[in-house]
Amino acid sequence: MNRFCAHPKRCLAPLIWLLGAAALAAQVDLAGLRTQPVRHEAITAALQALWQLPPPAATRETQKLRAFQASTEGEAKRAAGLLLGVALERARDSAAAAETYRAVLSAGPATPYAISARARLRRLTDGEKPEDLERRMSREPETQGWFLVGDRWQWTRSRQAALESLLARRADHLSIRFLELLHSKSTFPPAYSYLFVFLALGLGVKVLALPLSVKSAKLTVQLGRLRPEIERIHSLYRGDPARLQQETMALWQQHGIKLWGGCAVGLVDLIFVIWALVALADFVPRLALDGARFGWVSDLSQPNLGVVLLWFGVSLVPGVIAAARQPGQGAQMMTAVLFSGVLFVGIAWYWDWPAYVLIFWGLLSLLGVLMNLVLVPICAATTR
Repeated sequence: MNRFCAHPKRCLAPLIWLLGAAALAAQVDLAGLRTQPVRHEAITAALQALWQLPPPAATRETQKLRAFQASTEGEAKRAAGLLLGVALERARDSAAAAETYRAVLSAGPATPYAISARARLRRLTDGEKPEDLERRMSREPETQGWFLVGDRWQWTRSRQAALESLLARRADHLSIRFLELLHSKSTFPPAYSYLFVFLALGLGVKVLALPLSVKSAKLTVQLGRLRPEIERIHSLYRGDPARLQQETMALWQQHGIKLWGGCAVGLVDLIFVIWALVALADFVPRLALDGARFGWVSDLSQPNLGVVLLWFGVSLVPGVIAAARQPGQGAQMMTAVLFSGVLFVGIAWYWDWPAYVLIFWGLLSLLGVLMNLVLVPICAATTR
């Protein structure tokens, strides 16, 4: 052999490829199409075998399928038409594949074969990006047929196939891989698995923001200890707002108090909420597949006024607690909290923020309250 080829392994590679193609072609079982009725499993297996063929082998299969289609009638003929269209796609003859799919549609538009052919025809002729087409299909009335999900053919419903295809296309996104990992660890019922994911994300956010939360708790302790002095200043300069502000700022400066530390935690929450608005959008198909719901809300991908108002109520809790701990400034703080809350309610409603974003934000706020309730006593016990 070395006389003709210096590298025997390289010479054997084409032969191995041809043997593999022949083995794949042998898996396309046309005899299974002659049963009445044609079994769904036989069609699925034949579609999958065709989809794995290289173009030369697929071209040979088109000849077999044309002959089979010409020799049969009824359901088997329609099944052969669908298989022929897929074989032509694999043979890279899109024009002939589209013509074949149209013939299947004209033979019986309500059959599963026609439904499957229509889905393939749309991909060949609509000119839409695959993700746009799948998003549109996920919102259309459900039909049942054979659909390609990732690289596997399945007998399933159109909506489920579209949602699974969207997830398959995004499977290499780092955020999706991370979210799917969290989802796989959920012990909650499927409809509420997203809450497990949100809870894990929220705890992660709070761990990352722990240094800022500790600073905020220390600030709360400091202000509590200065309460008598702050109340004295308010009683002395109640009628002079400018002097009151000046003396209060001087007191805070004297004790090294920086109020921005108390706002930093809320800013971090807002940053992660914006991240959630972007990253979780790719995860929405998983929520739809799980049938995710929140009480009365059955579609978390849509805005919901009730969820917006619930978030508004939850967002007031940290502000109410902070105002109660700020002697003499509770009214001003509550006014600021109400103003910011109303502002964000308006933004969320105007821009159609989906319900899951506000649920995630509300969960972050509740976790922040719980963390503050734990950290404040600890800081009070460990600082002088």
